[in-house]
Amino acid sequence: MIEFRTLGAVSLRDAGAGEIDSVLAQPKRLALLAYLSLARPRGFHRRSTLLAMFWPEDDEKHARWSLNQALRHLRKGLGREAILSRGSDEVGLDFDAIWSDVIAFEQACAERRPEAALDLYRGHLLEGFHASDCVDFEHWLDGERARLRRRAVEAAWALTDRQQEEGEKVAAAASARRAVDLSEHDEKGVRRLIELLDSAGNRAGALEVYENYAARLREVLDVEPAPETQELIAIVRSRQPNHVSPAPVPGQALSNEAPTGLAEPALGGGDVAGTANRRRHLGYLISLAALAVIAILGLAALPILTAERGPNCGSQDPWAGTAAP
Repeated sequence: MIEFRTLGAVSLRDAGAGEIDSVLAQPKRLALLAYLSLARPRGFHRRSTLLAMFWPEDDEKHARWSLNQALRHLRKGLGREAILSRGSDEVGLDFDAIWSDVIAFEQACAERRPEAALDLYRGHLLEGFHASDCVDFEHWLDGERARLRRRAVEAAWALTDRQQEEGEKVAAAASARRAVDLSEHDEKGVRRLIELLDSAGNRAGALEVYENYAARLREVLDVEPAPETQELIAIVRSRQPNHVSPAPVPGQALSNEAPTGLAEPALGGGDVAGTANRRRHLGYLISLAALAVIAILGLAALPILTAERGPNCGSQDPWAGTAAP
């Protein structure tokens, strides 16, 4: 089956995943294929309609010749079975032979599968494509781009609602951001996105959304956001950032265990009370060492003092040992 993607970057691949360049390289053939595959009601289209849309300045004879040549190249590139005729005046596509991402996208929307729809919506219809000499086709393309974009926005908000109901705050905010990005000037959607980001704990993200939206309004329309939006962002700004536990107070006794949820102090950090306790302990050790040195020196001096006092001063010094025979 041939795969025809027109949402975002255009791609036309055959069953072997090879690009069909003979169609992609010629803008009018690509435009004709896009119209045959996407124009509503889908099915067969009258040749007179195609002549007026794609060859408006040619007389009927030359226009019909150009249409026949374009259809011949499409059949050559896609396969004869892909292009159908009904009678001599109607042309259409065999949708069993060609898969279209737009048709799959609209089916996902109709079946209320917003996640699948958004996976298919990779960009706006024929993004960056123009057929300047086909005014009617350009008007049709603009209308289809706007219609499909609205459906993508609806899918993004539907997914946001579902995720919010399931308590997935971060995912809901991401889907809401996609909806806002796809919308041109949906200030109500901007407010909802700000609220979702704020409730998910992303206060900085909520402020950024507002600042970007306000800047875009000033640049494009030279206006400020609505009072409701300004009041909402004022509430977000006035709210304190996430609570941070205070540092230990100097002199405050600390337990041997770190408080739950807090990391242990880094080396060289601000544990003032612990440092003071260690210094006092070191002072005690120095004092005890000094007393021990004094006691040892005193005991060593006893034999000298005893010798100076002579034999009448008492019994023999027990530290002098036994006299030699």
